[in-house]
Amino acid sequence: EEATPFEKKPQMSDEKLHLTKWLFKEIEKKGFKQYEISNFGSYRSKHNYGYWEYKDYIGVGSGAVGKLGLNRFYPTSDVESYIKNPLDIDVEELSKDDRVIEQIFLGLRSDVGVDAKILNKEQIKQAEILVLEDKLIKENSFYYNKDFLLADEIALFFG
Repeated sequence: EEATPFEKKPQMSDEKLHLTKWLFKEIEKKGFKQYEISNFGSYRSKHNYGYWEYKDYIGVGSGAVGKLGLNRFYPTSDVESYIKNPLDIDVEELSKDDRVIEQIFLGLRSDVGVDAKILNKEQIKQAEILVLEDKLIKENSFYYNKDFLLADEIALFFG
């Protein structure tokens, strides 16, 4: 990113990546399997899977975001304002394209994967290129990310 220490010292990024990969291997050696970009476990959190599978959720409290269908709900993060009027909520209407982009992004950051059924022809072509480049795995109609640390970069490939 521009104007960050990593921009001025790109070798720091390489060192951090090396350390992160080492740490991930050590965690897995202890029997904790990585199932999303920032979580390892001997079991999987059902709570987190609701987000990764793009299910609806309720956000209760100041600053707690909720989602229902193609709407996302944002109550104020100011506690005093929230107490005075908890129903003062901003609503973001997502498009169907937004939904697909988010499902790709979330699916690649977890072992949920991306269902080919949500992709258009161009995105399927891009996914198949990533399979050929050994970046994604295809099983049945799903594409799975092999390296969660590359999730954001791979998601950008889908445009």
